Amino acid sequence: MGDPLFGKTWKMNPSASMFSTNFTPESETRLYEEIDGGYKLTVSGNHNGTPYSWNYTALYDGKPHKVNGRKDVDSITIYKVNDRITIGFFEQDRLPGGPYARRISEDGSKLLVEAAGRHPDGTPFYDMIEYTL
Repeated sequence: MGDPLFGKTWKMNPSASMFSTNFTPESETRLYEEIDGGYKLTVSGNHNGTPYSWNYTALYDGKPHKVNGRKDVDSITIYKVNDRITIGFFEQDRLPGGPYARRISEDGSKLLVEAAGRHPDGTPFYDMIEYTL
């Protein structure tokens, strides 16, 4: 069947999402593009009326890959579990920033992204964001 993630614009469902910080976007989209051995992710959204975007291109090779456009992380290492699940680990200045997981529903209509970690001041965070087509 192949990975149902690619070639679709995933739109955040704010009412089904949970943020543990004050960074709660009004809107956000994700576009995953398949590349040989990995994927490219482009995220765009609005927070407090201000647009933002960030992206990365990463391989399933167990090595860190550069994250562009974010101040809190500068790299991610990704692993493909199966066609519906990918996990990753963000870093900032080679220090662990927190785990990331994305999971697609069985029917391919929902994408769930979870991220957890610690802020620079040591306080924990956990975000769970649902996207639909």
